[in-house]
Amino acid sequence: MSCSLFILTGHSYDRAGQCVLDFYGHSPERGSVRVSIPDEKPCFFIDQYARFETAITHTRRSLDLRTLRNAPVDAVYTTSKQQSRMLAEFLHSKGIRTFESDVSPERRFLMERFIHSEIQVEGTSQQRRGIHTYTAPTIRPTSVNPNFTIASLDIETSISKGIILSIGIHIWNQDRDEKHIFLQGDHASSKERTFAVNEQELLKSFLSWWTTQDPDIVIGWNVVDFDLAFIARRCKQYSIPCTMGRAGSTLFIRSGYTRSDAMMRGRVVLDGPAVLRTAFYTFERYSLDHVATTVLGQGKLLSSPQRAEDIERSYAEDLETFIAYNLMDCELVSKIFHSLHIFDH
Repeated sequence: MSCSLFILTGHSYDRAGQCVLDFYGHSPERGSVRVSIPDEKPCFFIDQYARFETAITHTRRSLDLRTLRNAPVDAVYTTSKQQSRMLAEFLHSKGIRTFESDVSPERRFLMERFIHSEIQVEGTSQQRRGIHTYTAPTIRPTSVNPNFTIASLDIETSISKGIILSIGIHIWNQDRDEKHIFLQGDHASSKERTFAVNEQELLKSFLSWWTTQDPDIVIGWNVVDFDLAFIARRCKQYSIPCTMGRAGSTLFIRSGYTRSDAMMRGRVVLDGPAVLRTAFYTFERYSLDHVATTVLGQGKLLSSPQRAEDIERSYAEDLETFIAYNLMDCELVSKIFHSLHIFDH
């Protein structure tokens, strides 16, 4: 069965000595889809006149391609990412220049087919871990009009105890607009509220719910360095797999020099302040309260200098205010993204 697919994330890895490509995305016809390309040959280029000998298995092929300086090049193919990396390092050590050895196999696969993010998939699929999986299908560029499901996520924590008090989510697309919150406590759960006896059970309930909701895009405010990083650390504390990616894959936080990245297979993570700067929006301050007040004319429910103390106090003494505060933060982020047409960029 064929389907159109908007690719959200691409990945490559070695399995049994061969390079495999995985593309995850949203299909208007089938929902969550994974396209798997086995036995892809990683490739880079070298000067056509370069000569070398090595035991690293590879295939060299002459092509009618030239560098920007009009020098002819050959393509070098390997069977695995590891071999490609080893070969490039070997050539560099011999003073032989490589071209595009830093281009990942999944990116090259799309580039060579003139695909940006939208494809038509032809083949047979199987249901695996809640996702339609196509193996070695025929693909071609097309146009897709996806209805992405977006989850705005925000957590509240106890500074004194170093634990998660609640996880709030505003989840929406063209057809739905819902909020849900996970809290510690012995109250009865409802359609929009899930109570757990402790932090460990809160995390388990949240991850189970997250899998069933299956968002395409995750947004938040400092959501990578704070919210997602905190969730990942607390899951690790309890030896709980932080399965926030598709097909049961785990969340991975990659720390950088200036900022971190959150990687969820099949989901795109957009952090408010970073996205606004990238889209050339300038604010005096990039706090959620300031940006929301500037863009929406509406700030956070609790915004005093002693906000951390106010949050813990409301959690203990005024649960309704605490819940409203957490969910309002989620909704403010959604409204900012919508008001500034972030998804149109």
